[in-house]
Amino acid sequence: MGRRNPRKKHSEAFGFKPNEQKMEEGELKSSSSEEDETYTHKTASSTTPKEEEVEASSAATPDLLDNLDLSAIGDLFEMCKKMCGQRNLSVLLYSLMRHLRVPWRETDDLLTSIGALQRRTAHKWTKAFLSGDLDASTEEKRGGKHSDSFYDTFPEIEMEARTFTVDRCSRKNASFTSAELAKFVDVKYYEVTGEKKEGDELIRSERSCRGDIRRKGGSFEANTQRPYFEGHERRGGTSKQFHFLFPEQKRALLRGE
Repeated sequence: MGRRNPRKKHSEAFGFKPNEQKMEEGELKSSSSEEDETYTHKTASSTTPKEEEVEASSAATPDLLDNLDLSAIGDLFEMCKKMCGQRNLSVLLYSLMRHLRVPWRETDDLLTSIGALQRRTAHKWTKAFLSGDLDASTEEKRGGKHSDSFYDTFPEIEMEARTFTVDRCSRKNASFTSAELAKFVDVKYYEVTGEKKEGDELIRSERSCRGDIRRKGGSFEANTQRPYFEGHERRGGTSKQFHFLFPEQKRALLRGE
């Protein structure tokens, strides 16, 4: 009869079972691994719907930049040039397009379409700036009528123009554009000053009138013509509108050009 291992006997006396302990450790590791996998799976699945909701929400929100066209850029240019001048803005835009290597024909078309200086003129003043001749490149203060102070000088024309706009856009089948407003302001100017009109140039350009409308809270959307007040929309018509908000809280919806 063989001699028993004293260590084994000592372990059995205290209830230790080495083989069973190894199995339990293996089962424990396996169980822990399954829990980790389950947790990871739940975490991934719980974040996916949130991401989908964010994407769906972003897709449902209209992007205002979809309405960004050359007319809107031109209106922005018109407002900015009152603060830093047409020449300076034209030189800045021309310099950027030269840096980006935009073809000269496209550069000329873009500058002209937004009311900036033509490419050749902008090129000349850009060279003056780069040569260090700041006196020549800085826009001079010329005399005459400046659009940024026009209504400060003729506030009565501003009030009549506002009334005219409200009246014209409130007509059910009327057509109203910023060009008509520019012509109206032109007629009123010569009535007030008594000056004789020479040539076809308007005292306040159509683009300046568009800028006036925007400063009063208006906005233009492309491919729209017919004006109307809110609540009198033409059924079946396009939803694109020109919104005009007056200080008196009178709101009219017009169609811009």
